[in-house]
Amino acid sequence: MQLTATHYISLAVTLLVTLLPGLLAARRVKSADDYNVGGRSSGAGLVAGTIIGTIIGGAATVGTAQLGFKLGLTAWWFTLGSGIALLLMAAFYAVPLRRSSLTTVAEYLVTDYGKPAGWLATFSACAGIFFSIVASTLTALHLIAGLFGVPLLAAAAIVIAVTLLLVFFGGLSSSGMAGIFKIVLIFASIFVGGFLAYADMGRWQGLTQSFAAYPWFSLFGRGVEDGLVSFGSMIVGVISTQTYVQALFSARDTKTAAVGCCAAALIVIPVGLPSVMIGMFMHLHHPEINSIDALPLYLVTYLPQWLGGIGLGAVLLSALGSIAGLSLGVGTMISRDIVSKIWLQATAAGQLWASRLSVLAVS
Repeated sequence: MQLTATHYISLAVTLLVTLLPGLLAARRVKSADDYNVGGRSSGAGLVAGTIIGTIIGGAATVGTAQLGFKLGLTAWWFTLGSGIALLLMAAFYAVPLRRSSLTTVAEYLVTDYGKPAGWLATFSACAGIFFSIVASTLTALHLIAGLFGVPLLAAAAIVIAVTLLLVFFGGLSSSGMAGIFKIVLIFASIFVGGFLAYADMGRWQGLTQSFAAYPWFSLFGRGVEDGLVSFGSMIVGVISTQTYVQALFSARDTKTAAVGCCAAALIVIPVGLPSVMIGMFMHLHHPEINSIDALPLYLVTYLPQWLGGIGLGAVLLSALGSIAGLSLGVGTMISRDIVSKIWLQATAAGQLWASRLSVLAVS
């Protein structure tokens, strides 16, 4: 990808504007409770921002455009399934989770099933989320290497550095603030790009002339079984992931937890559609490219340079924000469910640094 100076300036400003509020929020972090659950004072916006900051990652943007390039509408399953899962959380889980005043999934399970269930939940959840971090990192590495022309080792260093800037100092509050800014950037760039791609393909009439009904306009483009498995796995994955549960624990009250979760769902559901449109546009006009490059190449080639830079920043922040949010979730479980059980005499400052160093170790 050949980026101009305008692209780089717009991208740099986007990253700075998104990272700065979270870093400023770090000044309010005085304890492990502030770090892990925002002092349990988060409003609905911050709850939604924390969820969105993690769930709208590389899979929801670059990955959705990649699958849209190959198969069309079936790529929507990721954000559609995630949004439905969040609606279920808002309806059935948000209130009891927030009412418990706990911090981790394992602590919640211990109340009903005893300590062995807690240890099992901690290790299995940490392992499962860590695999998700690795998957998101692979997308981020490819994106950074393509944007900046750096070797993979340097790209990995950039991933770690930005991840730590997003959550190491400010914890959940920083992640939530970045999530709010990130969704604004996505709506300002990728949604604009998706609409332009849709219009350039001749809107609905042009789409139906260029693509066959199946698989391009079916949610089951890879088969009904595959679609249902994707849907089911998204529900199970979202409901059981520490970071999303942690966002609900951070709400100021039960109503705020439910409203924030519901707001996140309504924002997440449509996010995949513009990426699908961009993927189909690139398949139509550039079938020779590597499918994973569909979204960034569209942003560089078909949007005004200043807007393309913002879009690239949004995509990059999506991948890195997801890594940061998931790392925070694993780090919280390590510090709360393992370190605190061993280091019984830890001071408040010691507990805070145990949380931060756990996130560093995961990164």
